[in-house]
Amino acid sequence: MTPHSRLTAFVLLALALPVCLYSLPARDQAPADPAVRAAQEANIQESVLRYFIVNWQKSSEQIQSKSKDPHVHRIPNFVKSQTCFISLNGEDPSDDFLRKIGDLPCLAKKASQMGEVNWYISDPVTREPAPLFTVRNIRWIKPAVCRVDVVFQICRENYCEAEQVYQVEHVRSQWKVTRLVGYVLH
Repeated sequence: MTPHSRLTAFVLLALALPVCLYSLPARDQAPADPAVRAAQEANIQESVLRYFIVNWQKSSEQIQSKSKDPHVHRIPNFVKSQTCFISLNGEDPSDDFLRKIGDLPCLAKKASQMGEVNWYISDPVTREPAPLFTVRNIRWIKPAVCRVDVVFQICRENYCEAEQVYQVEHVRSQWKVTRLVGYVLH
């Protein structure tokens, strides 16, 4: 091997090593203690839901103003809804969790309590349209940073939902949404 080919091999190795290391799966940065992790994730879910529900009216109005799809124009009925349904990783939230978020602009109920009217999710008591908010997939990036998926759904079919991914950070002893990472319309 010539000195030139050795140098070339070394440069290629130096360039390839970071790419190989970057492509390895990230180590889970969640707290090791299961009880601490569960408490942290409950706080993260609450923080993301509060942020999303308080801010979704603005984004719904923006989507409606830009869309020509007639189904999207039903969104205002959901924005004005007095009720919303909550799911955490596909499960109903606990009664304690619902009490914690009881000061939200809509009355939060368990997803298992939702009804359906004319294809849309509704409150079975009032028969008014009501959205379903689902928090799922908490992915720990660092011990104080994670990414969380939030799904907004207006009918039981998957093509009536929008999913947003938020970055959440532990700031001044609270979990706060720091930015929207991305979104998917289904």
